Amino acid sequence: MAPSAVQLSGSLASQVRQGLLSFDIASLPATGPTPQPGRPLLLLDPRSETLGTAVADPENELVRVLSREYVETFGRKFFDPLVEKAFAWRRSMDLGGEGQECFRLINAEGDGLSGFTADCFADHVVLYADSRGLLSLGRVLAESILDVVEPRGVVLKVRARHGTKPGKVSQETCGSAPSERVVAHEAGVPFEIHPLGGLNVGLFTDMRLHRQGLSRFSAGRRVLNLFAYTSTLSVVAARHGARSVTSVDLASGVLKWARRNFELSGLSPDSDSYRFEGGDVMRFVRQEVGQGAHYDLII
Repeated sequence: MAPSAVQLSGSLASQVRQGLLSFDIASLPATGPTPQPGRPLLLLDPRSETLGTAVADPENELVRVLSREYVETFGRKFFDPLVEKAFAWRRSMDLGGEGQECFRLINAEGDGLSGFTADCFADHVVLYADSRGLLSLGRVLAESILDVVEPRGVVLKVRARHGTKPGKVSQETCGSAPSERVVAHEAGVPFEIHPLGGLNVGLFTDMRLHRQGLSRFSAGRRVLNLFAYTSTLSVVAARHGARSVTSVDLASGVLKWARRNFELSGLSPDSDSYRFEGGDVMRFVRQEVGQGAHYDLII
């Protein structure tokens, strides 16, 4: 089935031609066909020349440009080369080898795949689709990742904006399913990952360079990590000689997780040098100010 065609206004066509990767779905002409989520949408300029092929994402009120050429269908022929290019680029940075098991494999528009991100954690990949309308494409992309990158399995999660109950995540697995808890290494540092948990699996791979950079500032410092989540930044600070590390988060569950991350690095979470404080972060800050507490480094 040939993709539906829409003719863009002159100004929008110019922006797309110059590299715009997504735009407001309300910018589409009202007289054109109703775009179907995940279906190819041929973009034309006012002279009916091809600008590229996109997909509609009504849930996020966006049109996502995936190709600068005519694409009849977004199948394996389309996705495989993009995954190969992305993986080759990561390998050129020595990611994916021993001690570097955690990294961002696909970074949405940065890898020509608006609406999708994928993170590698040891022998599994967690792939995110930014809406339910992108799920069918996400399944094809998962198959490409399985064949090109060769993990044991790909967990596909959907970031639905509406209709998902709190704490519930729409997800499915391509290939073998991972364990509930796995240990994966970033720059040789072990972290506990929950690939089958919620949207956030325990480690934000796009903060990899922040964790690496933090090591320069930690030695001998009193460190306060606010909104600490699983305290991966706290672990880095502690591993690099912080005098003390205090981790604060509202959720007590993630602080238990954080304590396990400390243990994985051979750091005793019960040491007097480390504190794990559950509760409202701003209330904690006000209490610390009132008590005259002092920190050298605040995250």
